[in-house]
Amino acid sequence: MLLNRILFALSLVIFSCAAASAKQADLEKALIIRQSSDLLGATKATITQKALKIEIEQSNAYLIAMAPKWEVMFCNDANKRALKMAYSDWIKHVPEMNYAGTDWDRFALAIQPVRDVVILGRPAKLYKIIGKHLTKDIVAPTDRVTKGTYVALEDVAVGIEAATIMQRSIGTPQSKGVPLEFDKIVQKLDTFNTIAGKERFLHTRSIEEKNISPQLFFYPKNYQAVKREVEVLDDPKKRKRVDGAIDLIWDSTK
Repeated sequence: MLLNRILFALSLVIFSCAAASAKQADLEKALIIRQSSDLLGATKATITQKALKIEIEQSNAYLIAMAPKWEVMFCNDANKRALKMAYSDWIKHVPEMNYAGTDWDRFALAIQPVRDVVILGRPAKLYKIIGKHLTKDIVAPTDRVTKGTYVALEDVAVGIEAATIMQRSIGTPQSKGVPLEFDKIVQKLDTFNTIAGKERFLHTRSIEEKNISPQLFFYPKNYQAVKREVEVLDDPKKRKRVDGAIDLIWDSTK
């Protein structure tokens, strides 16, 4: 009788250990990167070799993309709206995050490696912006607008597609790594009285490695299809403010 109880207890321990091991085996290694950008504000990006999710903090909006096709979906769980696009289209797409129209295409900026640096304890690559790609092989020289620096995390085990989608979503130059820092340097005053100095487009607040469940990544279904990111974000206050400014400009031209 005692022997049976011991054997039963051992079987429970073995089963529990096996279940825990199986559960651990189902987890995937991921990079969790918290950033602040001028396009998306405060974000949390979860990146693996097979998927990417960028969550906009204090919002129900997020971007999701998964292998093998890496189709991109920018969606909002609150208003049930989504912008869906093939990977081949997304990497040529300029995000429309506001009601005033598309942002300038930062993806076309030409960069040149400068040196290795350390960002938040991790080795990264520092680039300088040398101009803008007119074509794949022709670069226009640097001017005041395109001068600046860019930092990417390159020696990490994440999908190159995930890094490329992230670059396009946040609005950074193109490189083979995960974007970490992006600054524009204004050297002198222009006709709009821009103050000389540094303008920060992207800043990384923290980086950590974590084992996560692949169930975090999925495409939501039955969302209303829209054509612009701003329709997904759906910020009525911002829309009213921008539309009012556009009306004032239009009235002044009459």
